[in-house]
Amino acid sequence: MNQFDAKGTFDIVEKEIESRLQPKGYLRTKHQHHPGTFGNIYSVYEGGRGLIRFIWDGKDRRYVIRVYRKRSWFMSTFLISVLGRNDPDQLLKEFVLTGDDATNDDMLKQTYGELLALS
Repeated sequence: MNQFDAKGTFDIVEKEIESRLQPKGYLRTKHQHHPGTFGNIYSVYEGGRGLIRFIWDGKDRRYVIRVYRKRSWFMSTFLISVLGRNDPDQLLKEFVLTGDDATNDDMLKQTYGELLALS
C-alpha cells in the first residue's frame, strides 16, 4: 500500500511557498512539528502587510493556508475598547487542500496564484 508522506509533502510545498513569499518581504518566523499529535506541522511567515500560516492538520488530514492582514491602529484600538478583544490580524482567505490536492499541480498553481495576489 502506498502511504501518504505528509511531512515530505509539507516540506516540498513549504519550499515553494517560501520561494514565492521571500521576494515580497515575508520571512518564516515560526515552525513547529508535533509528531506525537497526529503529526501536526505549521509555519508562520510574516511580512509588512500581514502574516501567512501554513498548516498540516494531521487529525483532519489536510493542509490549510491562512492569509491574515494586519489591522490598522485605529481598528485595533476600536476592537479593544468596544469589544474588549485584542485581535490585530484579520483573516482574509483560507485555502484548504486535502492530501491528494497537495500533490495536484493544477490545484497548487491556482492556490499559489491566489496566495500571491493576497500577500
